[in-house]
Amino acid sequence: MSQKPDNKATIAQQAIIAGVDASDLVRARAAVNSGVQSAQKEWIPSHLIVSALAIYIGLWVLNLLIEVVRNSSRQMALEQ
Repeated sequence: MSQKPDNKATIAQQAIIAGVDASDLVRARAAVNSGVQSAQKEWIPSHLIVSALAIYIGLWVLNLLIEVVRNSSRQMALEQ
């Protein structure tokens, strides 16, 4: 009959595991914090994105209106 190995860690082993877990947690939090700070430094502020989109839409509408005027001028010239 074979005996199952004892999976229970000793108190010393538990302390080592807890220390490693705590150390990993500190390093993981520092890495995440560093990543967030780095991303925030490179982040484009939302007001600049909104302004760029507003300019783009304004230019698109202006170009559309210019096309409409050109087409109506051509149509009027053809009708005369």
